[in-house]
Amino acid sequence: EIPHPTPADPRLRPAAEALTRHRDAAEAAGEAAQAARTPRIAPATAYALGVLHADQRHEVEAARFTFQQTWQS
Repeated sequence: EIPHPTPADPRLRPAAEALTRHRDAAEAAGEAAQAARTPRIAPATAYALGVLHADQRHEVEAARFTFQQTWQS
């Protein structure tokens, strides 16, 4: 875990939070995809991991959008 100090400029806080959400969601999506590749995984588990992966990828895109909007303002 990399510590994330509070940005000196409070205007940067939303951008920093969006980047943290992006990183966390990208890592979670990667882990879900890796877990789904486990040999002899139960179909229900594979499905649940697929749903989790898709949800986290959507979160990555939402965080990316939030960061872009925050950075441009």
